[in-house]
Amino acid sequence: NVRRPGSSFFIRYEAHMYRCVAACVAFCILSTVSAVAKREAKIWSKVGLAWPDGDNSNLYALAGNGWNHVSWLYTYGPWSVPDAAVIDLDFVPMLKGCDQIADFNASVAHGALDSMTHILGFNEPDNPLEANLTPEVAAYLWKQNIQPLLTLGINLGAPAVSGTPRGKAWMVDFIQECYGCSFDFLPLHWHGSNCTAFQEYVQDMYQSFGRSIWITELSCPNCTPATVGEFIGCATGFLQDQPYVLRYAFSGSTRMLGTEVNAFLLPDGSSATDLGVQYAKS
Repeated sequence: NVRRPGSSFFIRYEAHMYRCVAACVAFCILSTVSAVAKREAKIWSKVGLAWPDGDNSNLYALAGNGWNHVSWLYTYGPWSVPDAAVIDLDFVPMLKGCDQIADFNASVAHGALDSMTHILGFNEPDNPLEANLTPEVAAYLWKQNIQPLLTLGINLGAPAVSGTPRGKAWMVDFIQECYGCSFDFLPLHWHGSNCTAFQEYVQDMYQSFGRSIWITELSCPNCTPATVGEFIGCATGFLQDQPYVLRYAFSGSTRMLGTEVNAFLLPDGSSATDLGVQYAKS
């Protein structure tokens, strides 16, 4: 029973150690591959958030868990929130309207957009309660502040009009006014419970303007939790199946915008509700 190199004990011991090392290496490789696969799946997920709540740690409760598919967010402005980078969310800046031009240009000057790949244009310029811009004024502001970003390799999102006939008419006029302008994708808004009407609207806007689609506001206002759940299932299932739909973001999902009964976060913001889990897994 001599324990020296070449002895039967040493050979058995050495073989056992090799098997242990090989098992550990294999486990580490599989764990790394699994982690990378999960991260890649999340990066390429369409699921996002319209997040107006600023630097709020509740973001982690909805988007920072390993089980969710949330991969991106926007804040209705040019500045991100610290938690977005911590939990590896892709931040998409926006020039919401005239009141943000100074901040937007400051963020460009400070290099805040250097790592960005996409940008969102004006928020509901056809709506008097939002950006409230005529197509002529919007075209001028676009040429001054957004179109030049194309030279940086940033994908430009068109102004996000409201989901009404007025919104579509505004977009037609804007394209006519903004000669020489370009945009890479068309952000859309929809607030309603009729999933069939929503699908028809998305298809019509895609066929009318021939651009990839982002849904940057989506909600079921004044709905019961059951109706919200049904709408989430129907709407996100449709959006996932359309290759021309690249991203979507539910709005009214936090306590600040949503009602207590259909919000995606518990009242104390500590964790996601059942609706929040359903959406984040879509």
